[in-house]
Amino acid sequence: MLTKAKVGAACCGLVLVVAGCGGGNERLSARDFAHQASALCRRVNRAVARIELPRFTAASDGTPEAARAVTRIVVVQRDTIDELRDLRPPERLSLTVQKWIALLDQGADELELMALRMRGGHTDDALAYGAKAVILLDRAREVVAPLRVTSCRGPVLPTV
Repeated sequence: MLTKAKVGAACCGLVLVVAGCGGGNERLSARDFAHQASALCRRVNRAVARIELPRFTAASDGTPEAARAVTRIVVVQRDTIDELRDLRPPERLSLTVQKWIALLDQGADELELMALRMRGGHTDDALAYGAKAVILLDRAREVVAPLRVTSCRGPVLPTV
């Protein structure tokens, strides 16, 4: 009988510990959010900068290599966007953060389309998608600048 009580108490204690450790759903302070989001973006910005993007033009033969490089950049950006979505900003910043992440996501979409068009030999179209990506990523930076968040950047596109 005493053993059942001990097992029951241990189970209750375990449930309380597990429930108490579920604090990961709490919202971050504005300062903590800015710090964590900036750290993620600084990391992705360094990773993107290390990916060599060959110069390309409508008549260049470096398009396949450039398409592969842009695809690698998109993968890195998407992983970081997923991590940013896991952060819980303060309620008052939620709409701004959602807008920021949406702009980052749209920028990654444009880069993905850029790579696809490059693979298909449609370099002029690819350049147009790259220009759109630059605009979206610049807008994303502007959205979070007042929050003192370092935004995630895309590649430096030599022809855009």
